Amino acid sequence: MAAIESPETVGIRPFHEFDEAHKLSARTYGTEVKKTKRYELGEQLSKATDRLLLCTATPHQGDVDQFAHFLRLLDEDQFVGLDVDRLVPSPGLEPGCHEDTAF
Repeated sequence: MAAIESPETVGIRPFHEFDEAHKLSARTYGTEVKKTKRYELGEQLSKATDRLLLCTATPHQGDVDQFAHFLRLLDEDQFVGLDVDRLVPSPGLEPGCHEDTAF
């Protein structure tokens, strides 16, 4: 794999596309986060652009932690502290609605 450049040397780009994006993975083990080199590249490129296009036909297999890390590539600030409780709506809410959603 080529050396990872800093966002300053890469420059701002309109968007970056990742095919087979499911290979950009990270997992939390206790207080430690294990990231693949591809995930680290995705993190750096997400800081160098306003848009990422993540293409995959592979489902996340129900691993909420890994999926939350995947979402953080799209918007690190929006998905901070995302956990199982925030992904599962409370009884009585419509599908796709979450208690902490502000309108």
